[in-house]
Amino acid sequence: MNIKSKISLLKKPTIIIILVLLIANIAQFSYIQRQPSKTDFFVQSRLNRDQTLSKIISTYKAMLDDKNISMEAKNTLEKKLKEEINNANMENKIEVILNGKGFGDSFAAISDNNRVTIFVRSKHKKLNSQSAKIIQDVLMETANIKDVEVVEKK
Repeated sequence: MNIKSKISLLKKPTIIIILVLLIANIAQFSYIQRQPSKTDFFVQSRLNRDQTLSKIISTYKAMLDDKNISMEAKNTLEKKLKEEINNANMENKIEVILNGKGFGDSFAAISDNNRVTIFVRSKHKKLNSQSAKIIQDVLMETANIKDVEVVEKK
């Protein structure tokens, strides 16, 4: 396959959308895999999430501004962009509520399959079943999500 064929293949909107969505999903959770020091895990994780979201938004906006993109592709991109922004807002809301419920700090990560991983620093000695129930209740009331993984960070 010559270079012109490869370039013409990349011009097809469907393939571009699939590539962007794949890159966005990989980038979305790369901040979790980075291991900042224990003292700044929550701050660093939020910073990484915000930077990743900014990159995703600018990528989507650039693609949406492309005059050669089909209406179907544009609608798909707009829907995905709204989902990314809604997830980020929901993650922030969950963290604020958990802080108000007595958790020292928290970091929420919502995945595409409607699963949430919550990293918490409890003000109490150790998380217990009552703490887990509080977290699950917050997620159900706030995001209507039942699939939860709670990870305690010290």
